[in-house]
Amino acid sequence: MGIFMVKKRMPALLILWLFCSCFWAADLPAAEEKGHPPVIAVLLYSNHFLQTLEGFKAGLKEKGYIEGESVSYLFNGPTQKIEDLDAVMEQQLTRQPDLIFAITTPAACTASHATQANKTPVVFAQVNDPFTAGG
Repeated sequence: MGIFMVKKRMPALLILWLFCSCFWAADLPAAEEKGHPPVIAVLLYSNHFLQTLEGFKAGLKEKGYIEGESVSYLFNGPTQKIEDLDAVMEQQLTRQPDLIFAITTPAACTASHATQANKTPVVFAQVNDPFTAGG
């Protein structure tokens, strides 16, 4: 990745980091109070944003959430077809995650609609305009 690509993505990554820092500090410990490490479901549409997931995990690690020890992820790889997002989200919701991390606009909209009934929190990244998208 060239220096131009890093500079281009920095504002979005900074905003995501600031938002998530405030969110995690308040909500992930609630899962620990229930007697289990927080479980985060990841809904990712396309292979192109795997770095976003790695950055998300790195940010949590900096906050003390170690994968496999103090946090676990539900992720079976990126969803390649947009029409499969609903089925993947429903499968993840059966495992009762404490948080959903949706990457891309289609994934965020799917997660938002799927969690309206059970109110599972959703955070997202790589979403162009969440208000217009209807998420």
